[in-house]
Amino acid sequence: MRVDVADIKSTSPLDCPDTYLNLAFETLDSQQRKMRVVLVNLGPTIESRGGVERIFISMANELVGKGHRVTALCFDAKIGKPAFALDKRVDFRNTGRGFPLFLKSPWKNILSWRVDKNERKLQRELLSVRWKARVLSPILKKLSSETDVFVAFQMQSAWTVRKALGEEVPLITMFHSHPKVYMSSLIWKTYESAVDSSDILTVLMPSYIREVCSRLRNVKVLSVPNPVEISSKQAVLEEKVIVCVARLSREKNGRITY
Repeated sequence: MRVDVADIKSTSPLDCPDTYLNLAFETLDSQQRKMRVVLVNLGPTIESRGGVERIFISMANELVGKGHRVTALCFDAKIGKPAFALDKRVDFRNTGRGFPLFLKSPWKNILSWRVDKNERKLQRELLSVRWKARVLSPILKKLSSETDVFVAFQMQSAWTVRKALGEEVPLITMFHSHPKVYMSSLIWKTYESAVDSSDILTVLMPSYIREVCSRLRNVKVLSVPNPVEISSKQAVLEEKVIVCVARLSREKNGRITY
């Protein structure tokens, strides 16, 4: 039995006492039915510590902890384990080992050669994502018959799921940065229809919803912030020490860089 995501409502992050998961899946969980969830992450995962990697592992752990069946697919050239602790009950699969020769220098650059610099960059990304889609397609098709919902951690992942399975499977796609990072990229037109055909698109801030909806007409947009763990230790406010600062990058600081 598939989950009917047509009735999923947008929910304020303030209504959620726990983490990201409770928001994105509260309606899917409303029937108290255990689900089969497949998480698809085409970014780095093995021995990699970042925001997407943390959410990827946290979501898998929390879902399996609630009794759901979880398959977590990543696509990493490295061999090893995720940097963050993963529950042993999660069906974790790294499908990205053994990258072909044509995705390595100098062959990738030769195959992607165009006069225009931006066009070369676009062709390099297309080479990579098309190959990943070919590798993942039989895996996704095998899983689809008993999967209730797919969760794409990048727009590339959403495109891969849609290319392999069409628009019949329930799909949640996630934006982890300012929407302009994605929608102003060279490859956005390639991925746009897959993102717009998702059942839900999650963004990090309520202010992003209107911006996304001005570009995408079909997908339901939900604001879901990343969870922040609250430390039990009291800060020593008398000491003038900077303990953490965000990256001054285009991805993380839209107001500064746009």
